[in-house]
Amino acid sequence: MPKIVNHLELFAGLGGASSALSQAGIPHRNVAISENTDSKEGRGALQAYRAVHGKVPRNIGNITEVTDETWKALHKAGIDLVTGGFPCQPFSGLGARKGTKDPKWQPTLAMLHGLSIVKPKYILLENVATLWTRHKKTVRWLIRQIEDMGYESDIHVGNPVDVGYLQSRSRLYIAFSRDDMPLWELPELKGFDVKQKFVQERDPDPSKFYAITEKRSPRRYDGTYFQCLCARSTDAHCKLMTWLDYEDGKARSYTPHELFQLFGYADPRDLKFKRGVLSRSALAHAFGNSWHVGHASHLLSTLPYTGE
Repeated sequence: MPKIVNHLELFAGLGGASSALSQAGIPHRNVAISENTDSKEGRGALQAYRAVHGKVPRNIGNITEVTDETWKALHKAGIDLVTGGFPCQPFSGLGARKGTKDPKWQPTLAMLHGLSIVKPKYILLENVATLWTRHKKTVRWLIRQIEDMGYESDIHVGNPVDVGYLQSRSRLYIAFSRDDMPLWELPELKGFDVKQKFVQERDPDPSKFYAITEKRSPRRYDGTYFQCLCARSTDAHCKLMTWLDYEDGKARSYTPHELFQLFGYADPRDLKFKRGVLSRSALAHAFGNSWHVGHASHLLSTLPYTGE
């Protein structure tokens, strides 16, 4: 029987990496997560995590404030896999694009420090694809830092659309394999024939979505794919964002059940909003920052470590 993979989920959000592990059929135990509860967004992310997974594992908190004692304890726990979608704002089109000079780059440096102590068997990092297309020097620097800790790397740049999903969400994934472990080679994932079928809710409860005026939402779902489902999906700040038709010439955002579909969950579900437990804005923000579970599950299914 395969050993349960000890998983440390950095920048956890609503736990997309954990969901992708489950969807890939990999038995795992979430030893700990890291999510910053100093911010409203972080607290909302934990609300979403609890709503999706039923409970929140031990949270080591803001990664920039994690002590060496905590990192050493995680090392002793024997972490098999670390996942992390480190902050994209320094490089994203919706961020300030200050790159490594952005204060939001500091969590990435803190992540590198933690990895140097924890020394997991495998690492999978995720970020926007533009980090690779426009900031190759930064990516190569990041890779070199981790390789110098005793790892080999492999890169995957892809889009859920390439795997047959309906959301266009280009992403960079970097896998690292510790030198004493079999090399993790990420698949190309192109040419899939499977086409996801989107089931739009009929007459959804208005409390589950946001109505947007036609003037602010020129792009409607046309049966092809969705794009620009980002953290600020409570408004129509991005004219590329795809919206669903609603009554009286308006458009609307997505219900929880629809969001789960668009992020590639094999078992789309519905969630109930309740004050102090989960809000629409918290869920929308958490999804906007989340991994695409379907895309990531295809990559994680190739993880060579079984722990036998």
